[in-house]
Amino acid sequence: MSEINDYQTPEEAALASIFCEILNLDRIDPDVGYLDLGGNSISLYLILEKVKERYAIDLDPQLFFKRETSSLRELAIAIARQTAVLF
Repeated sequence: MSEINDYQTPEEAALASIFCEILNLDRIDPDVGYLDLGGNSISLYLILEKVKERYAIDLDPQLFFKRETSSLRELAIAIARQTAVLF
């Protein structure tokens, strides 16, 4: 598992905090997929709500279920892209 200082961006660190809170984890590897972390549709709803509160964006829920976009690192990139468009 990765340590907190392994997160490469503020979005990764913030999303890791959200994942840990919702999924009841101490820490997560940013390259592990959402489903592999124990995520499900209920936790996804809670995570999407937290992301919306923090970033004022609606992340596409499909991202969490596609292997190539479901890791914390890839989801953080999606957040960064969406917020960059807003500002």
